[in-house]
Amino acid sequence: MIMQWNANQIAASALAILLWLTTAAAAAFDLYALRQIYVFLFFRFGGSLDVAQATAQFLVLVLALVWLAFVIGTGEYHVRHIGRPESWKLFGWSLAAEIGIAAVYYAL
Repeated sequence: MIMQWNANQIAASALAILLWLTTAAAAAFDLYALRQIYVFLFFRFGGSLDVAQATAQFLVLVLALVWLAFVIGTGEYHVRHIGRPESWKLFGWSLAAEIGIAAVYYAL
């Protein structure tokens, strides 16, 4: 069955794709920010910088897997709920969390 799309559905879909790509890119930056925060705090509280950088590699691996799950999961969620309030709420929560992580990174 072929779906008939109107202008509002096309606009909502385009906006959802753009916002999804934005949240994916922001989450990728937050991966870097969380690594830097981890190294800073590890070193700040008396740890060795060498150990901090070595253990940060494992953290990056785990965060990269979380990022991948986030991107795939939110993409699938938005496909199912495109244009509905649930989708916009998820965008809001995602952006709020990502902006919060970036704010902590820039505050350090």
